[in-house]
Amino acid sequence: GVIVNLNSQNNRIGGTLAGERNVISGNVSPGVLIQNGANGTLVQGNYIGTNAAGTAAIANDGGGVGVNNSANVTIGGGAAGAGNVISGHTGGGAISLWGGSMGAVIQGNRIGTDATGTVAIGNRTGISFAGGAWNGLVGGTGAGEGNLIANSTFAGVEIYSGSTGVSVLGNSIRSNGTLGIDKSEHTGARPGK
Repeated sequence: GVIVNLNSQNNRIGGTLAGERNVISGNVSPGVLIQNGANGTLVQGNYIGTNAAGTAAIANDGGGVGVNNSANVTIGGGAAGAGNVISGHTGGGAISLWGGSMGAVIQGNRIGTDATGTVAIGNRTGISFAGGAWNGLVGGTGAGEGNLIANSTFAGVEIYSGSTGVSVLGNSIRSNGTLGIDKSEHTGARPGK
């Protein structure tokens, strides 16, 4: 779908206004891949893995948003319109971070539902931190910062061994799978597989 790569920094994908929204769906790789020093990337207001109405799945085979070896990436936000809809990825995760990614902020998203937040369009995993992804923030204490994470077939939030300093605050996590939050001892290069 969209790749931000090789030290390309401080880019924005989408925005808080309806006309700024991207629909990023049906790709054979992740919908959005941020990697190799693409620090400060902002992903806001997009429909990732759904149709243009945000009502049905059109999954990306590699998952929704992948962040590899990049710092201070923001996915969503607390402002009106900043949250993404990231749903329908039954073969992978909605958001996966690995490879030493640090300081990610994930806020205000609807993960595993339609755009209204009322209809299930599940992912395998909601949010995964693995391979040393650290110091991330999922949600927050301010208005609009919490994520809705629902209908995951495995875990709503998954934190693998080696990922430290991750804060999970103020979210609504409703998993139809085995776990809401999994602080796991699994190892591996990449989550969600």
